[in-house]
Amino acid sequence: MRTLSGICLSIGLLVLSLSATAQPRPQGGRGGDKSPSGLLQIPSVREHIQLSEDQVAELKTHSQAQQAKQKELFSSLKELPKDEMKTKFTEFMKTTREENEKAMAKILNPEQTKRLKQIWLQQASPLAVNDNADLATSLELTDDQKTKMREIGDEFRKDTQELFRGGNFRENFQKSEALYKETMEKAVEVLTDSQKKKWDDMVGEKFEIRRMRDN
Repeated sequence: MRTLSGICLSIGLLVLSLSATAQPRPQGGRGGDKSPSGLLQIPSVREHIQLSEDQVAELKTHSQAQQAKQKELFSSLKELPKDEMKTKFTEFMKTTREENEKAMAKILNPEQTKRLKQIWLQQASPLAVNDNADLATSLELTDDQKTKMREIGDEFRKDTQELFRGGNFRENFQKSEALYKETMEKAVEVLTDSQKKKWDDMVGEKFEIRRMRDN
């Protein structure tokens, strides 16, 4: 059974992969990044891909530098109009993702990079195609399939937003896990048999994430 943190990670990834128009938010290592690099903050993932102590130290240095940039950005956004604030934050997140990808390519070896991407795809589900044109191309999705994926994504995002407008936090996450699984099943069913095989090859062996971050 998934832990609460595992549920949060999966749903966080899926929600943010559904629509590029959604306002980005810093996720603090909760799996909300639209790239595999965010998973490197999770101890069980670092252990699974066998990061060395030197690699962990390099990642920590990079992470601290990014946090400093984020803190500086937040300070500069305080007096800006809402629209300008959103634009600058969107630009910052795009730059951050690019820098994270470069750092990851430099620090990780090819096997670690491949496995990390597989784990990320497992968490993101096939709906990651809504924010990843390369993935859609790799799966050879038709225009009709792309439209169905967007519709499933829009429905999931709407249902999730409604779910977390009130009620008990833990109960909502239990409900959201069922919603997440149902949504993943819908997304997979959009694929043809040959596309499903490609997807299975892309995600590799299943990995259960134990927890999101160090305590």
